[in-house]
Amino acid sequence: NKSNKFTMYTITSFILLFLNLFSVFCIKKTDYHELLEKTFIKFDTYSLEKFDKNKIITILNKGRKQMLTCIDINNLNVIAKKTRANCLIQYIKVNEDRNEMYVYDSLQKKLLVLDVNNFDTKREKILDTDIDGVERIAFDNVSNTICLALDRGTVFIFNMDTLEIIQKISTARDNDGLIFDKDTNSYILTFWVNVDYFISIPLDKNKQVEKHKCLKNQGYVAYSNKNSEFYIPFHQQGIIGIFDSKTYKLKRYIKTQYCVKDIYYNEQYNVLFAPSYFTGYMDMFLMDGKDTFIGTKFVGFFPRGPLYTNKKLLVPSHCGLRIYNLDLDQLIEKYAKKQYKNFSNYACI
Repeated sequence: NKSNKFTMYTITSFILLFLNLFSVFCIKKTDYHELLEKTFIKFDTYSLEKFDKNKIITILNKGRKQMLTCIDINNLNVIAKKTRANCLIQYIKVNEDRNEMYVYDSLQKKLLVLDVNNFDTKREKILDTDIDGVERIAFDNVSNTICLALDRGTVFIFNMDTLEIIQKISTARDNDGLIFDKDTNSYILTFWVNVDYFISIPLDKNKQVEKHKCLKNQGYVAYSNKNSEFYIPFHQQGIIGIFDSKTYKLKRYIKTQYCVKDIYYNEQYNVLFAPSYFTGYMDMFLMDGKDTFIGTKFVGFFPRGPLYTNKKLLVPSHCGLRIYNLDLDQLIEKYAKKQYKNFSNYACI
């Protein structure tokens, strides 16, 4: 009944508030000072995407306005920006092969294809739907498709050139992570609440959408072409599942911190980054089959999906965009030959 729901909501809110306060008091003073020094942009920042070797595109939230921003990572200069008023964009996806990016304005219910250099609109598609929801976007250049998942339970697959809707699929509500799996030619979608499976959506219309059993409370999902596997964090259990990308079978778990949700995998270095939203600390693992732990780094409060390039770690967050110097070559050389058998062996960097 309503009374029980209200009570559960109140208890949950209190727990979340307590965890936030606890994480603040547990931060080392040296970490806190570094946090202030490393905050490059002090606006609510979402969704980092790299293109053209040295450039980063992100979304900055400034009240009711949002600013698409391009940053030169070498000199940390803002080289392009465009403000969009009366819109709501949470997620961006850059297609370097086509020099364009994909965003969804959830207020106007419009899929936009933008030029990555100046953010001008190249194509757009207004969805004839009353479905609200925060978006996730993925794409595949071989099949020439864009996938848009709204967290109220609907997935659209578009033709990349015409933005014609190829498929429209109803799913469970509150989905969270979306990737394209090259090994099965399917999109994979996870769910952040009380759903004990993830789904695969084949591009082959003769094949059915399938549910694959896993733990509840899933986070984002990251795909490794090098390892033919993908990674799903289970943020309420403090573990990350490693799944075979050809069979969807669970291979093993990695133990990590509580509330690791928005993970990031770097294909070049074969490293998985796992930031915790509540603690502000990020674990790093070399995905060498042994899941070799290579360090924990404080990256500040409320971190979202990081990005690593040019020996710099960029971390978007509700509190701003932070940039840290990080040499993965040195870290891998230092830790890769060591065996870390339990969580207590963590080394902070």
